[in-house]
Amino acid sequence: MSRVLILSPYFPSYHTQKGKPTNFVQAFLKGLLMEQGTHVLIPDVKYIKGHTIRAGHRYKVGDTFSPRIWNDKPYRSKQVTIWSDTTIKKIWNFKIDARGYWLNGRLLNYKELKVIANNDGLDLDDFELWFRSGKPFDGQIICWLDSIQYYPVEPKKRSQRDARRYYLHRAVKRFASIDVQARTISIPSAHQVEISPRQAKYLNNIRSLGYVIQNQIEIQK
Repeated sequence: MSRVLILSPYFPSYHTQKGKPTNFVQAFLKGLLMEQGTHVLIPDVKYIKGHTIRAGHRYKVGDTFSPRIWNDKPYRSKQVTIWSDTTIKKIWNFKIDARGYWLNGRLLNYKELKVIANNDGLDLDDFELWFRSGKPFDGQIICWLDSIQYYPVEPKKRSQRDARRYYLHRAVKRFASIDVQARTISIPSAHQVEISPRQAKYLNNIRSLGYVIQNQIEIQK
């Protein structure tokens, strides 16, 4: 059975655009028609609406939903179906905290967030005000268009080799300087610092990853 997803025809009461039309319905239809190869020109619709963002983690790829709007006042009027049941093609975890906006655990930059806002049918300023300019949020981007793609599709998991490299970098950086691009490690000369057996082990391990160790070291007995 399809879930019900209601699109807001007007901006919410706390938004600076309070009461003005969002044009979400037109943007929703524009996105679906363009996906089918139909070029459409809809006045006053700058963006498509290829996804919606909802709190919680209730949806999954393959679910279907019935796209609707309220006929009048929210929760006090009938719901109107604007399209046939639609399949969810992609989902990303979306989170907002004091540090910024996150997609599948990765902090977004300005350009990436702007693309997400536009694909949600909004200018970036309106998008941020909709989410109350950084108020904590934890939910999902629910997408119904194949043409929309963000990276990573799934939260990135480190391979064993990547995890080992990450661990060694952290360990060695406590007593040496790492140049990842040049793949060299510079450590103080023997008369400045002594390297413990544990630190020497870290160095030997990271050397196996192709790093060159610079300067002489002295191992504590």
